[in-house]
Amino acid sequence: QVALAENGDDALMGLRAQEFDVVLLDLSMPGMDGLEVLKRMKADTQLQHLPVIVLATIEEMDRVVQCVERGATDHLAKPFNPVLLHARIHAALADRRLHEQRELYRRDLERRVWEKTQDVQRSYERLQKALDGTVHALSSVVEMRDPYTAGHQQRVTVLACAIAAEMRLPDDKIEGIRVAGLLHDIG
Repeated sequence: QVALAENGDDALMGLRAQEFDVVLLDLSMPGMDGLEVLKRMKADTQLQHLPVIVLATIEEMDRVVQCVERGATDHLAKPFNPVLLHARIHAALADRRLHEQRELYRRDLERRVWEKTQDVQRSYERLQKALDGTVHALSSVVEMRDPYTAGHQQRVTVLACAIAAEMRLPDDKIEGIRVAGLLHDIG
């Protein structure tokens, strides 16, 4: 299916109103020229990935180069051969399908990375709880062995962690000091 636009403003409105697979963009249009339409398309997140084939006369080749630099997929010199136009459209459509597949793959990869990150986070939290339980169990065993010093490990731990925080040590270092404080009387 083909849709036509009389000028650049109409082309942009039509592109935003309906989905297209490829754009044939004539550089010579009334009002806004094709180069300006291309600039606006590439600045619009909804339109920036549409393949654009620029149609221009031989005299406009310097502007064609600007279009290619700004993201045009291809160009055809006017008057153009319909067979060549057909081939260029198919190539542009193949590029679009490839882009869509890459985008789907990227989204799927991001989703899978996020899921795995959540799994790792949950595993880390379970391990942290197990470590805390083990440390408290060991600390309790030491206190049961010597009731006279009960609470000593907790007091040392609180004091050591406060000093570490005042020294602005990283959280992982403070956590190591906390565990060491609770277990320092074991051996």
